[in-house]
Amino acid sequence: MVEECPTVVIDGCAHQCGSNFLLLLGIEPIARIYTPEIMLETHLEPGRTRKELEESGKLLAREVARQATTIARGLLETPDYPYLRQTLRPNPAPLFDYSVDVEKELGYVSVAPGIYRPAGMPPFPFRL
Repeated sequence: MVEECPTVVIDGCAHQCGSNFLLLLGIEPIARIYTPEIMLETHLEPGRTRKELEESGKLLAREVARQATTIARGLLETPDYPYLRQTLRPNPAPLFDYSVDVEKELGYVSVAPGIYRPAGMPPFPFRL
């Protein structure tokens, strides 16, 4: 699916697992949502429980989903957006190399607080 469709990756913490996984696959996401910055911007917290989210966690999840939906809808409504399909190019070299700076490797460019796009991807044709 990541070869055929533009991918919005959500990184939930500083470990950036989603971005790291795509880097290992050799896939460049169309956009990245970085939840810690969304938390700072909205003053929302994930809460203390994970089994069932507290109200703040629910609000944070809704905000992250809203951002992802805005990006996806914006791309779907712009059929001439120049997205090129990608091919998996597995790169297991950084698998255990915690010194890899995934933000630098993917060349993330800030679009809005907590929202990034790789420098290699065209700018979004819409406003967030």
